[in-house]
Amino acid sequence: MSRFVTESNKTIKEYLESNSVVFKIPLNQRKYSWKKEQVEQYWYDIKKNNGSIINVVKKKL
Repeated sequence: MSRFVTESNKTIKEYLESNSVVFKIPLNQRKYSWKKEQVEQYWYDIKKNNGSIINVVKKKL
């Protein structure tokens, strides 16, 4: 069952270490693995864009 993530003051580390959070990885990405270069680029992108992620939910009227 999917659910929306709500605003929280939790850190990424807290989410990853939590027993109450389940991460579902799509079948097409299960065999994908990152090397050091991809991980470094990922963290760079997160730091660069920190705070600029906005979720919008549209309701039909």
